[in-house]
Amino acid sequence: WQAGADYHYYRVKPMTFHVTGTAARNASPTLTEQAHEASAYVQSRIPLGQKWQADAGIRLSYFHSHPGKGFFLPAPRLTLRFDPAPAHSLSLHYGLYAQYLHQIPVSNGGLPVDYWTVSSGDTQPGQAHSLALSYRYAHPSGTWEFEAEAYYKHLTRQHEYYGSILNMLSGAYSVAQNLVHGKGRNYGLNLMLKKNRGRLTGWIGYALSRSERRFPEINATEWFNSSYDRRHDLSVVANYRFNSHWSLGGNFVYASGTPYTRTNALYVINNNLVGQYGKYNGAHLPPTHRMDVALTYRFAPRGRTMHSLNFSVYNLYARRNVLFRYLGFEGKQFGYKSVYSLCRMLPSIGYTLKF
Repeated sequence: WQAGADYHYYRVKPMTFHVTGTAARNASPTLTEQAHEASAYVQSRIPLGQKWQADAGIRLSYFHSHPGKGFFLPAPRLTLRFDPAPAHSLSLHYGLYAQYLHQIPVSNGGLPVDYWTVSSGDTQPGQAHSLALSYRYAHPSGTWEFEAEAYYKHLTRQHEYYGSILNMLSGAYSVAQNLVHGKGRNYGLNLMLKKNRGRLTGWIGYALSRSERRFPEINATEWFNSSYDRRHDLSVVANYRFNSHWSLGGNFVYASGTPYTRTNALYVINNNLVGQYGKYNGAHLPPTHRMDVALTYRFAPRGRTMHSLNFSVYNLYARRNVLFRYLGFEGKQFGYKSVYSLCRMLPSIGYTLKF
């Protein structure tokens, strides 16, 4: 048996804007949200035979935000595990999860940031029914490991910002008035291969996934890409130890581009700029990828003291990854402009002392 409890106090400022200039001089009201969260859980491991076991439990949580709105949610969990042989393991997991803090994505506001808000009467706590089937193989020598997991999550009470920058700059701006509410689904496959021993160690991880949402205010029948959708996500990490002093390490990461809502056309009507948008989150930024390398020299230890010197290069081939895009003028041409990551290549030297 296991049991535990915890308590959290939150003080959140969702978003504040201050604009000055010849065309506008305005500031959105300063918002501050406070909340308390308390939870307790109990879990039991139940043997079901020589090769089967179950982990069953429940988590009870209470969340209270100011002014005066409380939520109580029970969340059961169940995992069935089957071990047909010492090196193989198969498990099936179901869990109900609650989300009281919301990271609100901004798709068509032209901003490269999300913002946070707490659950309230207007923003109900999110819930996720999660189902996962996983397989793990561990070589008897401990040299190799392989893991695979297929999952599906049904999400309810999802929230997203559907206003524009003009709404944010209005004196009557409020978070709740510009949110849409609906449901979502996440599903995919995660693969991981690890090498734990030998001169060459490291791991390769790959995720093939979909993250989709459906909001009645946007489209009552059609699913669209979530702002967090990453169709492909690849990570490769390796380290090669030449001897007791020298080692060379590196990593390579690749991820599909972030979805966003593209403006297809702009019109001037009665001296007002009006945009015609494409499918919600129907466009994608270019994929992001980079490689980092590091050469490390470890000095001979002196008692309990260990020294090492590290030479590294971040973004070895100077990839310019696009962070976000916005509409603007470049000379006399009006259209989308890309903002790139700040560091194209960054060499560094580091010294580590452990005692």
